[in-house]
Amino acid sequence: MVSVSPGRIEGELCFATADTVLRESAQLLETGSIDLSGVTRADSAGVALLLELRRRHGAPLPLTQIPAQLGGLIEFFNLGAILMPPQPSGSAP
Repeated sequence: MVSVSPGRIEGELCFATADTVLRESAQLLETGSIDLSGVTRADSAGVALLLELRRRHGAPLPLTQIPAQLGGLIEFFNLGAILMPPQPSGSAP
């Protein structure tokens, strides 16, 4: 189960929920960043979904509060430079 609101995803970010998140992508991208603190589980489809959201946004998409399990997947697929770029000095995380 997944819940999407402006700038926030809660629940599972996985193959079973990817379609729901994509349908709600316009609402999700309203704030220009995504808070992932409510993500309880993710799989490779969830990582692919984050790449697609970035593509739809058309610019770097700040992801905040990335859970350790999701961050581990992002690093495993060597996508840290794309999905978790370093923040400029003085920027909030």
